[in-house]
Amino acid sequence: TSSMTVSPTPRPRILWVDLVRTMSAFGVVFTHVTMIIVNYWDKKPLVRGDEIWWTTSVFYAFLARSALGLFFMISGYLLLPSQAETFTFLKKRVWKLLIPLVFWGTFYILWHGNLPESLLKTVKSILIALATGKVEFHLWFLYVFVGLYLFIPILRIFVRNAKDSDIWYYVAIWFILGPAFAWFLSLTGYQLALTQFVYFGGFIGFLLLGYLLGKRDLDRKWVIAAWILLPLWAA
Repeated sequence: TSSMTVSPTPRPRILWVDLVRTMSAFGVVFTHVTMIIVNYWDKKPLVRGDEIWWTTSVFYAFLARSALGLFFMISGYLLLPSQAETFTFLKKRVWKLLIPLVFWGTFYILWHGNLPESLLKTVKSILIALATGKVEFHLWFLYVFVGLYLFIPILRIFVRNAKDSDIWYYVAIWFILGPAFAWFLSLTGYQLALTQFVYFGGFIGFLLLGYLLGKRDLDRKWVIAAWILLPLWAA
């Protein structure tokens, strides 16, 4: 029996995770559709009836805006507790992103055309575009996930050895200071030097927040509080 290879036990499917993924997928589509109208507001003079279309689109954009963050939170919930060896994890995960990124990035570059006539120069321009991210705008999502996957092994060490209060400390700084400094910049035109807290920026906070919330059993009072706060967030 020692020569036999034992296959790892596949992880059971988690229904609520699949539901969140499905809702988030629809939410991303909603976001892209509504943003066309929402961003129209300051592009052209409004005509009669435009206000209704714009307000409706803002409402739907609000409903769908959480979709992107939920994708990152689900990844944090599923991947951070794993004990998989670093290079095994990277080999399995990163290639699943790089292959579709290269394929679809190349597809859109060829679709838009305007490429050099020389085959060598065409290949060079495609490689440069893929490396610099100058491809179709919505593929930024894959670039971000490649970077996060490379950092997840480090986050696992942190999560495994940290107390929940330590992780909440990180999430609190990420959650509060980022929007606060961005608001201050938009209001005054000044960028505070303290905004150079790059280790607390970006999407890492979503991973850690998903890890923290995913393992909590929220009782009835938390669910009721969320439904009460929802109209306030909408407003």
